[in-house]
Amino acid sequence: MTIIITITFIQKMKYKMFDTITIKPQYFDHSKISALIDTLDDATVKFRKDGTMLKTGSKGHVRLFLTYGTFSVNLNLNKLLYGTNEIDAPLSSLEDVLTSLEDWLGVDLHDAPVSRVDIGQTIVVTEEPYKYLELLAYCSRAKKIIYKGETVAFVNGSNEALFYDKGLEMKAKKVRPLTLQQNPNLLRFEARLKKGIKQTLKVPKLTAGMLMQSDIIEKLLTFWQNSYLKICKIVRPQANIDCSDTKSFIMSLANHAVGTLGIDTVLNHIDAESRKLTGTQRHRIKQKLFQLSSFNTDGSTQVLLDELSEKIQWIAANAA
Repeated sequence: MTIIITITFIQKMKYKMFDTITIKPQYFDHSKISALIDTLDDATVKFRKDGTMLKTGSKGHVRLFLTYGTFSVNLNLNKLLYGTNEIDAPLSSLEDVLTSLEDWLGVDLHDAPVSRVDIGQTIVVTEEPYKYLELLAYCSRAKKIIYKGETVAFVNGSNEALFYDKGLEMKAKKVRPLTLQQNPNLLRFEARLKKGIKQTLKVPKLTAGMLMQSDIIEKLLTFWQNSYLKICKIVRPQANIDCSDTKSFIMSLANHAVGTLGIDTVLNHIDAESRKLTGTQRHRIKQKLFQLSSFNTDGSTQVLLDELSEKIQWIAANAA
């Protein structure tokens, strides 16, 4: 069966965006879903270490996962509708997506629990994206991962804040060259919510149908913005050593160390002491580093930080 979804893009809703969504229907016919997956071109069967079978298959940007007792539907809303997450999907389109998928799968999705939801936005920035990525230094209780200098991720268990150069991705895939020509500097920011969904959104259960509720949308946007606000930023420090008093001296030394070695090198040195320090001790040292390091701005760097912060704040405030 072909999934047909007809959507009219609503310009005024362009900042309302879902990315990846995972839905786990509680009631389904195992044999029918298994037979449906068998009809998909990329259907595969794997056996886990515990001996349980995992059957997977995809159709477009919808991927199905089936075990003996569980069934998951993983979809990327924007890629499903447009083939790219460069365009932001109006949230009203989710209703059409769910209805079409229900017809195809023969299961109820509106009342099915959601185990993962990603919300993201492609932001037009004035400078090259890597200049903003360099300013994202550290996030408490999250592991920082850098991919080829083009992507920065802060991973906390199954939750994640991800920043990457969308323009480079588009060039590599050779998609939408006109859009890229008009807006060459595109920074993508995505926040994944998987762990603590009920606590974050303050609901007993999150269902797919609830993703269209205004209060849930507002809470997701708050989560998205807070994922950025939690990250410690760094501006290029001045090299002067201030000996006017002990505190100023220590602060200037911290600034000088970061300026000379780079924030990632300093943080890596702290993490390398894992045998001597507990996780809590390393966390406190990192916090102290950022408290001591006021990181006097060189002006241009602060402009980049202000621009990014203001745009993220604007998007979160105007998308609800």
